[in-house]
Amino acid sequence: MKRKLIAALTILTMILCSASYVLATDDKSIGKNDPQANDPQAIEEQIAQEKDFYLWQIDALIDSGYTYDEISKMTIEEVDKILTKDLNEEELARYNAAKEPGVKAIAATAPAGYTRVAIVPDGGGTDEYFHPSVNTTDSTIAGIVADAKLGCKKIFDTTYNYPSITYANYLSGEWGEDPGRENWCHEGIDIAHKVYTTAAAYSPRGNGVVTLSSTSGKYVNIWFPSLGVTMNFQHLNDIDGTGALLEGEPVDLMQFLGRQNTTDAHVHVQTCTHYKCTQVHSGRELNYECVKPYAYIK
Repeated sequence: MKRKLIAALTILTMILCSASYVLATDDKSIGKNDPQANDPQAIEEQIAQEKDFYLWQIDALIDSGYTYDEISKMTIEEVDKILTKDLNEEELARYNAAKEPGVKAIAATAPAGYTRVAIVPDGGGTDEYFHPSVNTTDSTIAGIVADAKLGCKKIFDTTYNYPSITYANYLSGEWGEDPGRENWCHEGIDIAHKVYTTAAAYSPRGNGVVTLSSTSGKYVNIWFPSLGVTMNFQHLNDIDGTGALLEGEPVDLMQFLGRQNTTDAHVHVQTCTHYKCTQVHSGRELNYECVKPYAYIK
């Protein structure tokens, strides 16, 4: 009897150990069941070590809207393709130079007056710098991300939360920082729908009028007289469903604008106070021409 009991306990122990092993090895996601899950810097260092990526590449991917879990599953070929697709020849040369043997860290100097934020919530990155006019600091970042979250939900007309949608990956006035992007200052906010890659985007405001649109360029500008701002939406396919929203046409609250395209995998939204603006502010310089979009999109 005693021998049978010992045998049964041994078998039960083996089953439990086996189950524990399966659970442990089945969950490959970075950060899950990890005591460092609430430490973004530790997660970034873990990915860099396991994948042999540079920390600046991880930072740039975060700025491009990718989550830690997505980055942990990428190959270096995929990383290079994503990070170089928008670079010109000079920027590409700086990117490649940063990958030369022996170059393990990039010590770019933040522009004068830019403010440092240690951690941007919801996967927005660590040690990010912002143009002084956007008042983005450690003490204001939580409120800014909360407003960005509301705007993301409204534009996509969804109830999803991070990481099913991202809304803090590349914020308004954020410095490009990474090789090839050292002279960039982001003119808007990037939001991404991760569940539906071609999710519909809607106008967060009404009583607007189209001032510029392009199906080939995948963008539309809308002037809102009552707000005194022009909002620009980029990276949209199927603009207005049938073609470009024609200049001069009215735009209503929650009117369909287009669909998030799979090439850019996010929608870029920026806001300027230029009267009936017909520009698309590039962000490829350290000047900041737009204004914070959060109050207008939420």
